[in-house]
Amino acid sequence: MELAEEQRRLELLRTSSSCPTVPSCRGLCGTFNRTLACQCNPACSRYSNCCPDYSTLCSPPTPRRGGPRGPRPPVAWAAGRTTDAQLARLAEELVARDEDSAVGKVDLTLGCSTRTGNRRDCSPLPLFKRVDEALLRRPLYAKLLALYDNYDEDVAVKERVTGVETREEEAFLVEVLKSPVMAETLRFLAAKRLLTGTSAELGAKLRELWFTLYSRGGRILGSSGFEHVFLGEKKAGKVQGLHSWVFLHHLEQRGQVNYLGHWASPDLGPAGRGLSFTFKWGDQQKPFASMLVGPSPALELALYTTCILARGEEPCRLRLGGSPVTVTSHVFQRPGNKRLVASTFMDWK
Repeated sequence: MELAEEQRRLELLRTSSSCPTVPSCRGLCGTFNRTLACQCNPACSRYSNCCPDYSTLCSPPTPRRGGPRGPRPPVAWAAGRTTDAQLARLAEELVARDEDSAVGKVDLTLGCSTRTGNRRDCSPLPLFKRVDEALLRRPLYAKLLALYDNYDEDVAVKERVTGVETREEEAFLVEVLKSPVMAETLRFLAAKRLLTGTSAELGAKLRELWFTLYSRGGRILGSSGFEHVFLGEKKAGKVQGLHSWVFLHHLEQRGQVNYLGHWASPDLGPAGRGLSFTFKWGDQQKPFASMLVGPSPALELALYTTCILARGEEPCRLRLGGSPVTVTSHVFQRPGNKRLVASTFMDWK
């Protein structure tokens, strides 16, 4: 699976220039052109034909005079087919609602530019120069961090889930479901009839997709989608998954990972910074790694879950900070139309 993932990513990078892109307001704010598929002028909100990144690039929310910004009004999501433009707009809307975003609270030392799989360490300093510790004490992050000692990194070791660990998982999901990000995600999924629209149903879907244990070989229940993506795993001496900046910071703080260098670091505005890089976890290197540094775990869960429900294993094209990104997912199908996350990750041009 990991080799196939890397091959698919390299193919995506080779063909990205020919991929269709969703419309953008970049350089068009305030203009109207009837030949365009969407608009970037103030009237577009009234006619429901704004481009996906209009609210981010052309109409950023402003604070109330004398007080904090009020809640962002919900979007009237159209029923029917889920288009790339609608997914792109959802991504920008969720970024605007991410109250636990780390953007502006994390500083990186990117170090050198390297290539895929280069074993030479040309970035002697840690990747994370600063992370606001107050952020990590917020309930969402605290409940995420509480899960880290529940998993064995070796997929060949059977996971033994205790009652305490199950309650910790539930506490984390409850916190995620309380977030404005997930509330808007639920409205979108209900409008598109990808879910019926109850918070309980979304919670059950998150448990199924992310926390169901499965085997990556030998019929050993030693893995889950959550562990693979939001932590990381090792199989036969190779690093797999690990697409979460929070867990990478956690390992770096403990001296367990060595950041070697990067080859892409796009600034995605309020969504954070993309990072394509290579690192070593202990003695094992991950040749091709990617993650988005800055979003909360609620935002990542929302985007990845929506892409899986709307696109399955097909490319899920979004916009973050006005720039195109692609989410690629691999899903295990189980009896009873049950789907489990095998892997999911972001790439950028």
